Amino acid sequence: MNRSHLLLFLLFVLCTQQSFALRLSIRQGSDGQARVVAVGEDNVKSTLRKRSTLRLGSERRATLALIKDGAPQPVVFAFQKSGRIVRARKVLRNADKFCSGGGVKAYTAVKGRNVRLRLSSREQGDVSLYRGSLHKSRNRRRDRRNLSARNLSGLVPVQSSNCLPSGNGLTLGVGQGGGDTDADTTTQRMLVTSDLRAQEEAPTGIRSIDADRDGLADVFDADVDNDGILNNFDSEYETGETSYYVFSNLKVNLEDTVNVNTGTVPSDEEIDAVVNTMTLAIEVKGDESASETSELDCDGLSYCSAGGTGENINDFANPTAFPGTAGGDNDPDGDGLGNISAGATGDFQLRANADASDIQAGDTLVQLVTGDDGSETEYVASLQFTYNTTPALKSITVAADSPQESTANFSYPISSGSEGTQGNCLDVDVNDEGDIVLDITAWRPQRKGIAALGEATFVDIGNARVSIEVPNGPTASLNSGSASAGPGMCPIDTYSTSDSNLTADGDSLQDSLGDTDADAGNTVSFSVNLTDCLASASQTLQSGQKLLLGLQFRNDIGDNAAQNFCVERP
Repeated sequence: MNRSHLLLFLLFVLCTQQSFALRLSIRQGSDGQARVVAVGEDNVKSTLRKRSTLRLGSERRATLALIKDGAPQPVVFAFQKSGRIVRARKVLRNADKFCSGGGVKAYTAVKGRNVRLRLSSREQGDVSLYRGSLHKSRNRRRDRRNLSARNLSGLVPVQSSNCLPSGNGLTLGVGQGGGDTDADTTTQRMLVTSDLRAQEEAPTGIRSIDADRDGLADVFDADVDNDGILNNFDSEYETGETSYYVFSNLKVNLEDTVNVNTGTVPSDEEIDAVVNTMTLAIEVKGDESASETSELDCDGLSYCSAGGTGENINDFANPTAFPGTAGGDNDPDGDGLGNISAGATGDFQLRANADASDIQAGDTLVQLVTGDDGSETEYVASLQFTYNTTPALKSITVAADSPQESTANFSYPISSGSEGTQGNCLDVDVNDEGDIVLDITAWRPQRKGIAALGEATFVDIGNARVSIEVPNGPTASLNSGSASAGPGMCPIDTYSTSDSNLTADGDSLQDSLGDTDADAGNTVSFSVNLTDCLASASQTLQSGQKLLLGLQFRNDIGDNAAQNFCVERP
């Protein structure tokens, strides 16, 4: 191939590649500034500038969201009714009239090569919208700055009550809810998705970006298949290529327990005290062996932005402020974004030190990965939920087959030194078969309810894996540091249960009750043979020895809420 032919070939390749590139020219309205995130099938791009251009590589279409106060508002570009396309602004001003008869759908994506957009966010916090004009002909010079009808894509059904897609900033994309809820609550939740389920399936143009076609891109959607089960608790969920996993851990001692179902509604201060101890585990997308660096851009979220409360606890014994001082260990380039790297757990460990009002479902975290060649790749993740409370023991019955049977009923709040705390371990003894068996009844942890779904203020978190953990072996003194490693999670064959919501599955008891409004009647009940559990690690609980146990509610991704309590053999 001679030089002229080579130049022609390169020009052809360049033009071909450009012809597939989606270029978005974005202008935000005068009503405020937000992070704009454009999500394609293989790429995510974002900007904080009021006027900017985003290029999404070889993408043909994208959905957008404006991140306001840390949470996503999906962008609606236009509506379709009886084949007629109507501006989003006009429809949302008269939603009750326009959509009351049904049959309306919304365009939630754009396609093409060069697309100009003027965006505006709504005060309601539900959706943002395209606020420019629409036209059908590309040749009208006066309309060059407006969106062409041929650029519209991602057609999804909307709710007849308000013209909103079921996936919006207030619902976080969660479907009708699961579990055996009361009829009234179920009816309220069904209203969110009834129109979506009743109408014909929407076109498949954005299936890879918005799998359930509810109007909210998967990277922001807390329920990507719209089945009412939060992604992290859904066995069928897989993190997409443009996102990454974030999960939370909340483990407390018995006297620090906070739970709505215990009979005393916790105060905001009590909830904050517990939430402040929560940690986040964040998947690191950059390959450190390939000299890639990962930074976390939290856009002002108090627990992971400059000047905030966050701490890097990869070295748990030596936490450091995150991102900390510009030019410091966690922000070496001084740009205000914290570098994250995988620690001993395989992910980045962040302690938020945040109140419940400062760390919430929907909080959006952008991870920026930079290669040694200067190339940049973005990933987006949103918190699907946050624990607001912990699990809580209701009762423990010991040696149920023995005349020495005893039951401990827990009354909250629990003070230091109460039965079951580390200063006053619960006495346990063997039954007639020589085994220590604990019959446990407990309440699930809670999250904050989603008001737009008709949920209560607090919701019992369902679909978890329930288990007992024994982190350390028996010891005469819990504070001596002499205990050996324990068996960890008790083996599945050490459990038994007659609870209709619990079934043995893998290494734990799987809860089949879905998320339900907090109710003291929503308990889990099971037995664990502590003798057999310890035997799996060749250990026994001798007279005079103590053992620390953890009642855990977790999922396969890693979210874990636990309550620690202590037992002792007299």
